[in-house]
Amino acid sequence: MLADIAAATPANVKLSALEINSDKKTLTLRGLALARDDLLILKANLAESELLTDINLPAQNLAEKNNINFIINASLPLEKYYHY
Repeated sequence: MLADIAAATPANVKLSALEINSDKKTLTLRGLALARDDLLILKANLAESELLTDINLPAQNLAEKNNINFIINASLPLEKYYHY
């Protein structure tokens, strides 16, 4: 999963934290995007990868054009990663 998230992350986006809540089946990404377009590409890449569902990028994250500290929240379909 970490390799997939890294592959979905554009060069101008730096991730600073990744938090997984296995009880709630959620994932939170925090980081810095150099430009708004880079952040939108990250969101689109994550959606296309089908790693996450219900990807939420708060509108306030898009208020700035450059040097955007962001938080992305998403649902994490853990059944894709754990086979019982």
